[in-house]
Amino acid sequence: MFSEAILQKGAPPITRDQAAQMFPLTHAPYAVWFNSDDDEGNPPWAVNGADGNAMLDVSSHEEAAAVASALKLQDALSSEMKKTSLINDELGTIALEATWEIEGLTNLIVKELEECPEVENLALRGIALRVKRLNSVIMSAIGDSPNATSDDLASLRKRMVSPF
Repeated sequence: MFSEAILQKGAPPITRDQAAQMFPLTHAPYAVWFNSDDDEGNPPWAVNGADGNAMLDVSSHEEAAAVASALKLQDALSSEMKKTSLINDELGTIALEATWEIEGLTNLIVKELEECPEVENLALRGIALRVKRLNSVIMSAIGDSPNATSDDLASLRKRMVSPF
């Protein structure tokens, strides 16, 4: 007799045939099903991936359910990250192009004002340098690797708050 108690702790054991009836083969994404036809000695529980194909065999229903939940959560998080990540996105390209133009404009302003020592020009030059610095932070945040480390993030924050 197959000894897995899957419905509740302390439930009576079920047979392999019962497990196969309760959890039949399916191609639903993240589904858990019982593989009663396996004669090769593989673990009897299968977990499907996002594409609905079996991707993993495990020994218990509890383990299979945990893996399926983790896979579903991982895919959901990955989906959310893709929505918020600008790196491979047309919005990211537009933002980068805008920052490149800001970079060019601030370079031009700073260059023109370097030769004018008047106080007003020095203040304007300081503002242009600050805009240039903040733009550089934006460019790095948008264009750098999506796998930024905490050190990378700390460096960006430091660049953002320092005046030049």
